[in-house]
Amino acid sequence: MQQFHSGNYINQGYYKSFQPEFINRDWEISDMGVLQMLSNADRQLH
Repeated sequence: MQQFHSGNYINQGYYKSFQPEFINRDWEISDMGVLQMLSNADRQLH
């Protein structure tokens, strides 16, 4: 997700609109601290 681009502004004539990108992609977590926190949170939910 480090290279995630949230979307683009598209020229609509007199104004610009924001067109978001799709986020339906695999999440890659490279920080082991975040992975540990997610694991702890998951255990708390069960």
